[in-house]
Amino acid sequence: MREIFLKSRLKQKYYIFLALFIHSKQLENISDVEDYLNQLNVDFILEVVRESVHWALQCKKNIGEELYKACIRGLEVIRTVCPGLTEPLFQLARIHYFMNDSQAKQLLTHILGK
Repeated sequence: MREIFLKSRLKQKYYIFLALFIHSKQLENISDVEDYLNQLNVDFILEVVRESVHWALQCKKNIGEELYKACIRGLEVIRTVCPGLTEPLFQLARIHYFMNDSQAKQLLTHILGK
């Protein structure tokens, strides 16, 4: 039973990485800023990040950290392109907190200072 559970978790991890990878590949060759923002689909990335963080909390440390790093890459893109959004900053702070990183405090004070 445990093996089935672990295999399903690996499949979930694979699909999350695949979703982020396919989404980022679609954005590579777009030169128009308006098209890029339309294709970026911030809500999709945030939803994938929320699911990934929730799932990473239940994983082993090394698998969870890989997921956190993938989420950070996706959130940094949103943070760069849409600097006024607070949800990506909150998710970044949340991930850094779970990774025991001191950057979480800086991000939260930045959010509260807005």
